[in-house]
Amino acid sequence: MDKIIEQVEQWDFLKKLPEELHGFRLERNIVQEEAKLFLFWYRCPETRRDAYALYDMATKEFMFHRVIGLFDFCDIQYISPDLAAFEQILKERLIGTLQALAAFNKSELGSIFITKNILEKNFMLPEDICGFELFIRPEQPVKIVNGSFIIIDYSDFSSESNLTIYYNIYRDEFFCERRIRRLPQIVTDFDSKTVDDLAEKLTVRLQPVLFDLRRLLADNV
Repeated sequence: MDKIIEQVEQWDFLKKLPEELHGFRLERNIVQEEAKLFLFWYRCPETRRDAYALYDMATKEFMFHRVIGLFDFCDIQYISPDLAAFEQILKERLIGTLQALAAFNKSELGSIFITKNILEKNFMLPEDICGFELFIRPEQPVKIVNGSFIIIDYSDFSSESNLTIYYNIYRDEFFCERRIRRLPQIVTDFDSKTVDDLAEKLTVRLQPVLFDLRRLLADNV
C-alpha cells in the first residue's frame, strides 16, 4: 500500500481536479481504512449524493463509487489495474457521471423500462410515513446494477434505515428490501409483476410495513 500512497500523493491529475462540478464540491482526502485507500470525494450534501474514488488492496484495483442516500454503488466502468488507466477513464467519464448523478435524465432509462409505464403511474405515495421520508420517487427512478432500478425509497437517514422497491428489467418483476441500520433484509409484501398489482399492494401494505420497521428500530436502539 505504501507504493500506492506515494503514487497518489504525487498524482498531478488529483491536484488539478475542479473544485466544483455540477453542484458537487471536491474533497481531496487521501485516507486509508484497512485495505481501502480513499483518494477523493465529490459531495453534494443538499441532495444526499456523493461520488468517490478509492484503491482496494484486496483486489489491487482502482474504483469509483456513486452514493445516493443510503445506497453505495461501484461503477464497474471505472475499475482499473493501475493509476494511469484510472486517470484516463476519469478524464473520459467523470464529468458525465457527476452530471447524471446531479440531474434525472429520462433518456438513460432505456426502452424496456419506459414501456413498463412506471413513470406515468400515480401511486399516491405520502411524503412521510412514520418518520420515513419519500427520497426516491417513481417519476425519477435510479438506475443501479444488473438491470435493476430503484423506483421507490422511504428513508430515515438518522437511523440509516429504509424501505426500497426495485424493478428489474431482466426478470420483469418488482421486489423489495428494507435496511435496519444498513443491514439489508428481504421483504416480500410488494413482489409484483405488473404496475397495477404493485400499486394495489402499496395501498394496502406500505404503511403497515413502515410502521413495523419503525417498531423494530425502537426495539433495537
